[in-house]
Amino acid sequence: MTEKVCFTTLETDEKLNYLYDEMRGLAKRQDQMMGDLEYIGKQLRRVEIIQDDNIADSIAAMVSNFSDISKKMDRFINMEAVLHTIKSDVKIIKEL
Repeated sequence: MTEKVCFTTLETDEKLNYLYDEMRGLAKRQDQMMGDLEYIGKQLRRVEIIQDDNIADSIAAMVSNFSDISKKMDRFINMEAVLHTIKSDVKIIKEL
């Protein structure tokens, strides 16, 4: 886990950077979990432990849900670039 941060002492930019770093870390862990679940599902099917496909289908559904969440997290992380562009534009406008 990451270290604890006192948000009341941070500036807005620092808060956003911290949150984006946390989101990136979560996205990496989520990708790893998706890979692990896919591997488990394949192994269970391969060795025919699962006579009933319900467990394998449940694992596939979990992977699909992780994928959907991952896409949403990616969109959130991409907002960082948009915010930096906006900050840059605001700085330019202030200088004008």
